[in-house]
Amino acid sequence: DQAPTYADVAAAYPEKARVAGVAGRVTLRCALKADGRLTTCSTLTEEPPRMGFSAAAKALLPRFQGPTQFSDGQSISGTLTQVPFVFAPDMLDPGERVVGKASWAVLPSGDAMSAGYPRKALDAGVEQARVTMSCVAGAGGNLEGCAVSKEDPAGLGFAEAALALSESFRIRPWTDDGLPTIGGTITVPIRYQSPKEPAPTAPRAGAA
Repeated sequence: DQAPTYADVAAAYPEKARVAGVAGRVTLRCALKADGRLTTCSTLTEEPPRMGFSAAAKALLPRFQGPTQFSDGQSISGTLTQVPFVFAPDMLDPGERVVGKASWAVLPSGDAMSAGYPRKALDAGVEQARVTMSCVAGAGGNLEGCAVSKEDPAGLGFAEAALALSESFRIRPWTDDGLPTIGGTITVPIRYQSPKEPAPTAPRAGAA
C-alpha cells in the first residue's frame, strides 16, 4: 500500500489554515479503480469549512494506492471506501511528527523473538524484559534510525536484540484516524519472555 507521507501532508496544508494555526479534519468517499487508485471522490465532512482542507485532501489523493484484489481474489474495482484526513499544525514542524496509534502491517514472529533472546540473560536466569525503541517510519513502512530509549533489565543484551529485531517490523502508511506515518517518529515497545515461558510478544496490530 502507498499513502502520503508527513512531508506530503505538510506541503498540502492550506495556507490560510497554516497561517492561522488551525487544525482540520476531512472525510472523502471514493471509488477504487482496478489498479488500487482512488477516483470520483466527494467530500462527506470538512471541519472547519472554508479553510481549504477538502481541496488539500483531494490534492493528496494521487499519493494513495491500495490492493487490487480482495482476499478471495475478486477485483477491488468499483468498491466504495471512506478516506479520513487529519491536518494538525504540529505536523508542520519536522521535530513534532510523532505517530500516535500505529497500525502494523508486519510484526516479528514469536520464533524470531525467542531465537533472539540474549544468551547472557538466559544464563542469568532472567525470564522477562521490556525494551522501548524510538524509530522513524521509512519508505515502504520499514523502521529506520532506531534507538533504544528504555531497557529493563539493562546490560543483558536486550537492547541489542531489539535493534536487530527492528528489521522485522513494517508499519502501514496511513492510520485509521487519517494521519500519515511515513516520515514520522514511532515508539515501539517490546516485551520479552524466556523461551521456556509462553511465546514472547511484540506490539499488536493497531497498537503504538
